[in-house]
Amino acid sequence: MGSHTVEVSKADYTPYTITVTITDGQTTNLYPALGYVYTDSDVMPDVVEKKGWIDQYGNRRYSDPYNPDSDNDGNPDDIEAGIAFINQYGQSYWKITGDALKTDTDGDGASDYVEMTVLGTDPMVGATVIAPEILMHQSSILHSDAIHLKTYTNMGGAFGETGIKDGTMNWLVGDNVASSFPYFAGWMASGYFVVGDVRDLGETIYQGDGVGTALNALAFAPALGDGGKSVKNVRKVIVTYPAKAAEMGTFISKQMLPYVPDDLVKLDIWDWCYNGAGRRLVTGQVTAEHVLDIAKRDVDLSKVEHVVPLNSGKAIPVQEGKHTTIEKFGRIHYEGRHVTGIYDVGEPGTTLFPATTQVVWNIGGTSVTYPGKSLATPAEIKAAIPDWIDRAIISKGWTEWPKQATPVKLTLSQAEVDKYGVRVIEVAINGKTGVASIYPTSGPQVYKWHSGKWNAMP
Repeated sequence: MGSHTVEVSKADYTPYTITVTITDGQTTNLYPALGYVYTDSDVMPDVVEKKGWIDQYGNRRYSDPYNPDSDNDGNPDDIEAGIAFINQYGQSYWKITGDALKTDTDGDGASDYVEMTVLGTDPMVGATVIAPEILMHQSSILHSDAIHLKTYTNMGGAFGETGIKDGTMNWLVGDNVASSFPYFAGWMASGYFVVGDVRDLGETIYQGDGVGTALNALAFAPALGDGGKSVKNVRKVIVTYPAKAAEMGTFISKQMLPYVPDDLVKLDIWDWCYNGAGRRLVTGQVTAEHVLDIAKRDVDLSKVEHVVPLNSGKAIPVQEGKHTTIEKFGRIHYEGRHVTGIYDVGEPGTTLFPATTQVVWNIGGTSVTYPGKSLATPAEIKAAIPDWIDRAIISKGWTEWPKQATPVKLTLSQAEVDKYGVRVIEVAINGKTGVASIYPTSGPQVYKWHSGKWNAMP
């Protein structure tokens, strides 16, 4: 009974003191409110500076509770610590503007203070160009894509779907990062692993290993077989960032799908990334393994019209192609130049597939008719070409798609010679696009344009 002074204390907090008067039989509840201690007079409590806080990349950060500018770079600790927010898992994170213990967080030669107050650049992103009038000498620029891989992967693990366009955290992540491949890898991993493991994924990538190697090391490969999660997330990215579809497909094919045992997941992902190419291409003797081999060579599967399967699961594509002054390959090119004759008119060395309708060129105002003629229509020739390509390539017994430009010849049967007027066909293959072209080299109705005239090539 009587008056009593109660004091509650805890390290790094201001003590709580109160005087209470208690009468006989009375019970008094106390609710001590401990205040933060700010030894260095900044707005960062000592307990936070000592124990640290988690940033937007999943890393724990610290600062000196006895120095308001721990790294003495001119930016106070509370500025570099940024602001607090909550992610989709209810976890607290801070969007930092720099490392409070580093004067040059991104290592690009410009201090965090100079970047924020003078240059107006981001202290967290390297490759800042430093003008001589700002610094006394040009510092070394230490910019590495690997650092971005690590950072974006960790951000994907932390924010996932909430970071993409229209997500609650997109304001923080930004579309450039959210649509990146490492971000997607981190997002995918977050559905199966705790944050620490996702950071391990980012660290493995940062050390120079591929995403696939990192995922495999985390035993993530079997999880990718969960079509419900994997395909759903791919679909969200493609729907949100359609311009990234083909690039995303290439990234996933090269870095993730080699570790996925379920072909149905591959087909689903290719269908979304390449406008239905998965189920369109995997048919007959063409397997998912063949298509994966092509996708890993940076080929846009949505542009592939035919696949020539090789031994050992490898393949060579025939693409829709194009005919420009810079690029000439694929169906558009070989049909336009060697079937209908609309491209490269008057180009020395040109040969045409003879057809029921003869091609007529206009050379300097003079009409020049192709002498060759056959029993096949242009449509029949176009329909026969995929089979000729298959036969020519398969006859070589290759186990790999050649990386260098390689010509392959095919001799047609006598029945084909009688119908098409062609005896020998050549298929041109390059290591970037696959089948570049196909054209006749000899036959009773084959002619080559040379020295301003058509020359017989029997």
